[in-house]
Amino acid sequence: MRNLTHYYFSIAVILIEGIFISQVSVVEQIILLPLAFFVSLVAIAPNKLDKFFCLDRKTKTCTERCRHPITHHPAAFFVLVALLSYITIGTSYYGLYFLLTKTFLLSYGSHLLLDMLNSEGIPIGTIPTLFCQDQTKNYRFNDTTKPRRRLNIMNFSRESFEANRRTGLICKIIIGLYCFQLVYELWHDPSEIMFLWNILNEFTN
Repeated sequence: MRNLTHYYFSIAVILIEGIFISQVSVVEQIILLPLAFFVSLVAIAPNKLDKFFCLDRKTKTCTERCRHPITHHPAAFFVLVALLSYITIGTSYYGLYFLLTKTFLLSYGSHLLLDMLNSEGIPIGTIPTLFCQDQTKNYRFNDTTKPRRRLNIMNFSRESFEANRRTGLICKIIIGLYCFQLVYELWHDPSEIMFLWNILNEFTN
């Protein structure tokens, strides 16, 4: 999928998890919204990093048509979970650290999930998955696309305008509903805003 689709999908996943799984409070929902917009940049990172890993060894040029195991292998997700769980955090900052790591992992995991819906899938071996390209074009890297070990659960085209448009639209609707629900809660109970305001004053003073 396109980077923008990954971005909005990540935001939607984080917000849905916050309401239906973690069931965060209204104050936490206020904090979660801007955090989701910021942390969801992680969902774009794997595609950006592939431009450094997926290089033609001879020409040193980027193929821009592979998913590298370092960035897209499902095992990479569990490696990140293990590394983040080994970091020692003080009790006073544990809640903040847990929130940041959870949103980070949700964002990265959402990228892998969305890529598994493509026909190209994600690599489950040590060799990058290659995108099926028009063989009439002059590509410098791997003239023919060879079969790779990959994991995919559906066969949507990563470049399908309609698939990207519909996915992005659904995610934007979810974000809009989240904002509407949050405004509705604050309208009926403005004390939550005062509570958050007092917390901010304590940090600034």
